Amino acid sequence: MEAVIEKECSALGGLFQSVIGDMKSSYPIWEDFISKAGKLQCQLRATVVAAAAFLDAFQKVADLATSTRGKTMYPSRGEGMGGVRGEGKLWGYEVQRSLT
Repeated sequence: MEAVIEKECSALGGLFQSVIGDMKSSYPIWEDFISKAGKLQCQLRATVVAAAAFLDAFQKVADLATSTRGKTMYPSRGEGMGGVRGEGKLWGYEVQRSLT
């Protein structure tokens, strides 16, 4: 009985040593992976901030375009908002607004 227990303990000890050896050799790879993941997180955060700023600026342009109320946006070319209050063309698209 003791021989079986000693044999199993020896096998478990060998397995433990093998796992520890593998972990020691893979440590630089995990460190590199964690470092690159941190850099990716920073870049994604910067991308989200830049996209939010772009969308805010785009929203301001859209708000400006919808608040022109019949004014011509391109007076020299005759394009832009039409002369009818509340409707017209904006960059070639029909625009319908409320008359509030």
